[in-house]
Amino acid sequence: MNQTAIQYRANRQFTLDQATAEEALTLDSTYSEAWTTLAAVSIGLQNYEAAVQHAQRAIRLDESNAAGWFNLAFASEELGKYGEALGAYKASVEADSAFVPGYSAWGSRLIAMGQPAEALNVLQRGFSVAPNDPRRFLLFKNIGKAHLALGNPQGAVGPLEESLRLNN
Repeated sequence: MNQTAIQYRANRQFTLDQATAEEALTLDSTYSEAWTTLAAVSIGLQNYEAAVQHAQRAIRLDESNAAGWFNLAFASEELGKYGEALGAYKASVEADSAFVPGYSAWGSRLIAMGQPAEALNVLQRGFSVAPNDPRRFLLFKNIGKAHLALGNPQGAVGPLEESLRLNN
């Protein structure tokens, strides 16, 4: 189910993605990944309240579901619940210590909340645990943003250039 759902979501085929997850849940209502998929579909459809509910269900079923925590954080952030988002982003990397999207989004949220120095610590931790992850361009991007927020445009240039290079 996972690969099919990911492909549907990548192509913005939310109805098919949702149908795949719902079919899986008819077979096993305790399948955490299917609830995570429903949360991601809800995010794609900008129904953040539903996304929170689905993500919470996924996490209750499997507290080690990093994507479930990430979806909860993202939806909470979109609802303006920044403290809850920070906690859920942190939980996503506690669930999977090499989950680069969690470190990146956590750092980005800290920057937006005026805590760029703390963000740099989080983002550097992401590098230390996942130095070869193909999504590390996200970390470079946010390291650049943190340097800009700290008033250090020279420190931002290298990381932003590396982010662009890796994302092409």
